[in-house]
Amino acid sequence: MDAMGAAFSGPLMYLLVVWGVVTAVFLLLIAWRSVLSSHEDDQIFIDAAQEHMAREQRELIKKIESLGKPLMMSGITSGVLLLVIAGGVRVPRPEEFLGAGAATRGAHGFGGVAAGSCVAGAAACEACTSEV
Repeated sequence: MDAMGAAFSGPLMYLLVVWGVVTAVFLLLIAWRSVLSSHEDDQIFIDAAQEHMAREQRELIKKIESLGKPLMMSGITSGVLLLVIAGGVRVPRPEEFLGAGAATRGAHGFGGVAAGSCVAGAAACEACTSEV
């Protein structure tokens, strides 16, 4: 398995799937609230004959307000899952990116470097100055 495949396997993969589902629900709720809000009128001047329009607007406002708690919960859950996933991702070492031969290149992946020119800043890094 390659380095990136190993980073996203096991429980982390399940967390990514759950995060994707929760985030999709969150985005759908936002879209649904937007659709409902587009039908809401800011001001209505209704006489007694058009009471049904006022009733429809009150029902619409109730629907919009009822989406508040699910929206907040799904947004918070999505954010928390994203933080958990970000904390659980193991960043591969440079040797894993460079391939199998990188282990023979020294501790920093740059074996055979002249003394005093170690990329880590050490004056004479034994791992980098040793012959490969």
